[in-house]
Amino acid sequence: MPHLDVRWLLPDGAGGGPFEKGTARVPGALPGDRVRFSIAKKRGRTVLGVLDAVEAPSADRQQPPCPHDAHCGGCDLSALQPEA
Repeated sequence: MPHLDVRWLLPDGAGGGPFEKGTARVPGALPGDRVRFSIAKKRGRTVLGVLDAVEAPSADRQQPPCPHDAHCGGCDLSALQPEA
């Protein structure tokens, strides 16, 4: 499974970063995270991924405050500290 050092946050809340000869976007990943993901699809030079694991969390990552986060998938940025 590929790894990604997440560098930016996309408008839809997915994390993104450079990957191979293009970019990867992984929902649930935050800037500063190092993640492992599965490739769900490719569109041109962009890889769409599914988050498998956060190997090294961002300093801005927090435990989501909502108790339903694990069951519903959570809000896009629930794991991001408000200050970030």
